[in-house]
Amino acid sequence: MNKKLAGIFAMCALLLTGCQGAKESSKEITPPDTGWGKTVDEVLADWNLDRDQVEIFSETESAAAIAVDTEATVFGEQTSRVMFQFINLDQTGATGKPVLCEVDITYPDDADMDTVKKEMEKSYGSSKDSITRYELYQSLGDDQLPEYTYKKADQLAVWSGESLKDAIPSDKSTEYETAWEAYQPGLTADNWESYTEQTSMATAVCAYGAEAFPMFEKNGVSLEAYPGLVYEQVKNSKMPQLEIHWTEWNTMSWKWGAGEVDFITNPCNDNHFSAGCIVRNMLGVADYCDSASFWSVSDMIEESGMPHSVFSANMGMITVGGIPKASYNAFLLLKKLRGEKMKCVYGGYPAGFGAAAAYEEGVTKVLLYNSQIPDDDNAETVNDTVEIPAPDGVYIVSTAAIKKGHGSCYESWAAMGMPQDLSPMQAEVLKAHSTPEYGFRRIRAHGGKLKIDFSLSADDVMYLEVQKEGFVAMPRDTGKVDIEKWNSMVTLERRALDSLMEE
Repeated sequence: MNKKLAGIFAMCALLLTGCQGAKESSKEITPPDTGWGKTVDEVLADWNLDRDQVEIFSETESAAAIAVDTEATVFGEQTSRVMFQFINLDQTGATGKPVLCEVDITYPDDADMDTVKKEMEKSYGSSKDSITRYELYQSLGDDQLPEYTYKKADQLAVWSGESLKDAIPSDKSTEYETAWEAYQPGLTADNWESYTEQTSMATAVCAYGAEAFPMFEKNGVSLEAYPGLVYEQVKNSKMPQLEIHWTEWNTMSWKWGAGEVDFITNPCNDNHFSAGCIVRNMLGVADYCDSASFWSVSDMIEESGMPHSVFSANMGMITVGGIPKASYNAFLLLKKLRGEKMKCVYGGYPAGFGAAAAYEEGVTKVLLYNSQIPDDDNAETVNDTVEIPAPDGVYIVSTAAIKKGHGSCYESWAAMGMPQDLSPMQAEVLKAHSTPEYGFRRIRAHGGKLKIDFSLSADDVMYLEVQKEGFVAMPRDTGKVDIEKWNSMVTLERRALDSLMEE
């Protein structure tokens, strides 16, 4: 990796998914009796189903597929089988939970598909002449971009919602292109324009028999949606003011049956992985929700009882004995990112790399992360340079980093042999290793740019604070202060940044 990360400052954030500022769209294409973006358990609850009533084809951190044989009435006719497919909104499958992205409904041979079509038209309007659907969730190793075009016929009706091109704000096209290319196998700069023109945020197909739509052995309906649609559904609903709260989330969910989870088989709540995962997720949802509540603060919670060891795959940020985990330090560094939000422009990095920046009282702040899939042997280390617009001169760059053995002491504990009962000295060692790696550098800016080299291994997090040498922060005491002199200093700094941004 040798592409420059430019800290270009502006008052807007990079949108990776969703369509904030999108144009007026056609009626939303949503599945009946449920909604896009719901988890497996939420869909089962909507359909009043228990897990033992459905066939679970697969269920992992990255995807899930379930099917139920049912005579439920959907679009005016009784069904014979309904299949739900789920995908993790994170393209790596490292975080979050799979959410609903496709619903396939199969009807008996004698179903009145004309009735189904009419009911769909009530919901989605008149059918289209043709639609193009892409396999959204193919293996990331597949470099092909398969597309399927379905044309309206006597035995086939098709609908599509808003196109990706219409949904993406014009001033965000470049940012979206970079994000989608990392997400969608086979998508490149060469086919990006045609892809956005043809691709819809959601599509629907009504087929009369397998000859019309081969995926069905009989009659059927298939509905599909892109990730990020759930956000726009809320904002474009009858209650656009509805708040979104992300509650009780963590780096790794419990497996089914708490007895399967221990620090050996599932350490992701405890180890270095949680740092990059938390920072990535918090920055990713910052513009899309009103709050994000992490569960929980301490490992000593009533749901799992007293931990059997200092590390026990529990969900807290602090171990029994009061030792901070990597998750605690992730929030510690996130808290430092206060101030006027700035824009970071970057590209060509691993999918899990990201950055955020802020400016406050003469101090430029940058937070970098490299979130990767746990135990991925192919995880990339990023060695590169941050470029910040800055008047020539000497700057003090203060740093705080979370890495194995610094801000994440799980790895040190593992190297000790995973002792369940710590000696006083072992406890002190782990507490020392639970502190981020702090340091500073003196770097001179040349040509209006300050260049800061950095290195991030998989799941590392690094926080930078940059201020000019000799810069004096506003005193916090009640002593006499030369306000005019202070204001002139701040104005000078801001003017220099603004002029560089305009260039």
